[in-house]
Amino acid sequence: MDGTYRRINSVAKTLELLKYLASNGRKSITSISQAMGLPKNTVFCYVATLSDHNFIRVEGDMCEIGMQAARLWAEVKARKERQLAQLNDDLKQL
Repeated sequence: MDGTYRRINSVAKTLELLKYLASNGRKSITSISQAMGLPKNTVFCYVATLSDHNFIRVEGDMCEIGMQAARLWAEVKARKERQLAQLNDDLKQL
């Protein structure tokens, strides 16, 4: 996407948080806060919202990627596999 549209910092930070957990596994709020350079209260807000939507699983002070992230990937993968199968069928008919 070109630079015409402004970027939303909170969305960028949310994605950074998800990538951090995906790369580093189960982490505490404090660890996330330190790694991202964000206040703990801000991290709590991000985590609460992501947890509400099952993108993060929280146990006590520990957080990890939730099942919704896996579900999204599974949906994308299944769609791409269907598209590939359709393309293969089309090629066979040529």
